[in-house]
Order: sequence, then structure tokens, then C-alpha cells
Amino acid sequence: MLAWTLVGASVSAQNEIAEFLKSDENLPAESSLQVLMIGSNNIEHFLSNWQSYRKGEIFIELANKRTEFLHDQAQKSGSVKDVVLLISVTIPNLNANIDDMIRRRDALKDTFRSMKAKQSASAFCSMLRRSGWYFVPCKYDHVAVLLAALPMQLVEQGPKGILGQKTSGVGVALSSLGRGIKTVSVESKVLLPIIGEWKGDLSSPGMLLAGRRGQIMYWSPFGGALLPALNKHGVAPNENFNLCIAGVPGSGKSVFMQELMLSVLGVGGKVFALDYGRSFKRTCLILGSSYIEFDMKNPVSINPFSEVPEDDSAKSIEARSDFLSNFPSILATMAAPQYGTSDLQQPMLQSALTLALLSLIYSICSFKFSFSLSFCCVIMLKFC
Repeated sequence: MLAWTLVGASVSAQNEIAEFLKSDENLPAESSLQVLMIGSNNIEHFLSNWQSYRKGEIFIELANKRTEFLHDQAQKSGSVKDVVLLISVTIPNLNANIDDMIRRRDALKDTFRSMKAKQSASAFCSMLRRSGWYFVPCKYDHVAVLLAALPMQLVEQGPKGILGQKTSGVGVALSSLGRGIKTVSVESKVLLPIIGEWKGDLSSPGMLLAGRRGQIMYWSPFGGALLPALNKHGVAPNENFNLCIAGVPGSGKSVFMQELMLSVLGVGGKVFALDYGRSFKRTCLILGSSYIEFDMKNPVSINPFSEVPEDDSAKSIEARSDFLSNFPSILATMAAPQYGTSDLQQPMLQSALTLALLSLIYSICSFKFSFSLSFCCVIMLKFC
């Protein structure tokens, strides 16, 4: 048998597999494909790479504890792993012989009995039956079906006939017994069970998560924008970073958001959290951040006009227009949080906001004009 493998489940590996399957020369008649997933407990490259981007004493210490925990989980229980997709491509050769495998049927029977293969097969069939797939049990051809299902399926090349080279072996025997199905090559390629584990965005070392099968991965809603230096392709200017987390009370939504916040702060980013319910207060105080709480006992006055530009440039005019279009809705929520404002009240708020902004700009301009006039008078008196 001649065989070679394509390893990996990344996008580049998927493209490589797709290009390989396009060519009929790579898959001649009687060839076969075997797909195997291998889970390895060697996750050091994931952990060390993620840990290397943490900044600050607190976040470095948190990263050390996190990597130690995940390393122990991978080594002791195997619940965290790195999954590799192994694809074997087999083509027929002249010297294949299945006699040696048939002689080992007793050993194979004892092995599968110790593995409790019957219970596993029943569970597998029940799972696929719910998806519309049905199986027919074997009665007299167990060995042939087993050999055909094993990796590196044996196909023997037979004598040359009028129509070309004939083949024999397990595959041909099963077809003659009605255990095979003939179809076009395109359909076979579509039905290939080539499914790999997602390893996240390696250029965005945000949160360390594990998939349902234990595959460790990086995840961040910001993608390559989290660390632009690692993103070779750049970030689209209109990329949307919105995120919605839903769950029943107590399911861990706030814990997940705080972990996301720590992943951004750990690489040197900035986080502004609008906290409803004080879920972030303790974490904020532990990290030494500023927690601004609006309370009658601690009144806080915020000037909404402090960041509004005053000059007449195109960007400043656009910024003032955005402020006048968005801020009235905030005022309406503050004034009537339960029922909202009416059609009469909303235009009044809009007019009051516009007048307040114009008054502010006028007072600033008047102050600047009077200051410059006074300064000129002082200079004139000095030289008189």
C-alpha cells in the first residue's frame, strides 16, 4: 500500500485538502480515504504563546495560575487537548494480501470485546438514527466489513482484462455482497467526514477557552483588532465588534464578561464598563481601577458638553450634529425612565439642548474675545 497524510484542521489545511480532491489523478479507481482525529495533551505552545502577551504584574500572575491549571487538566484528566486531524489517502498496489489479517480474527474479537464495542456501537447507531441514518447489522461478513472499515483499506490489483486492469480484495468483495454503493466522485467528496476542531484566532490571544471535545483555543470578539501588530491582513474599517450574551440568572454571564474584560486589560487594552447591578465593582476595586457610582449620598455631576468641539472644522460640525441627534434620547430616558417622553415633550428637549449648546459656544467665544481685548489693552498700557 502507498499512502501519505495531510495533517491539520486550519483554513490553510482545508484549502490544501480541497485542492487535493479536485484532481482525479490523486484519487484513482479503488482508492480510499481514512479520517482520524488525534487528541494530544501537548498544549504548551498554546499556553506559552498566550502567556507571553500578558502585561502588568496582576495579569502576569493571573496568566501563570491559568496556564498551570490548564496544563494540569491536560496532563491528568485529558479534558483539555490539542486535536489534530489526520487524513490518510490510500491507492492500490500489487502486493496486498489480506490472509494475515484474516488469521488474526480471534485476536480482534477478544480486543473488541474488552473495549465494549457493542455498547459503543449501539450508542453511535442511536445517535445517528435520530438524524435519519439507519444501519443493517452484519451476520456472516464481520471480518470483511471490519477490514474495510479499518484505516489503510486493502485493495488488491487483479489480472488485466479486456476493459482494463481488474481489482479484487475487500472492497470488491463487499460490493459483490451488496455492502457497497456506487456513486459519482463529486458526491463522495461532499460526504467526506472531514471535520476538525476550531482552534480560534491565533492572531487574537484574548480568552483561553476549551471546546466541547476539549480543544483549547483563543477567542476575542475584537479579532485581529485586539493586537493589530499580530494581524498581518489588517482590520476592515467597518468591522462590527458588538456582542450579546444570553443566559438564565446565575449561569455566569457576568463572570464571562469579567473574564473578557481581564483578557483585554491583560494585553494593555482599555475597558469602560457600564455596570447595572454592581457585578463589576469588586473586580474593578481589586484591579485598582476607578469605579464611579451614581448615588444620592455621593452626588456626581457630569457635564455632557465638555467633549463637544467648538471650532468650525468639518469634523467638529459633524461631531456636534451627532451629539444633537443622539443625546436627546439619553435626556428623555433620564427624565421619564418608565414611560418615556411624549411627542410634545421630545421636541422641547431637543430645542432646550440646542439652545444650551449654542449658549455655551457663545459664552466661550465671548470669553475668548474679551480676554484677547483685555490682553491687547494691557500691552498698549505697557508701551504708553
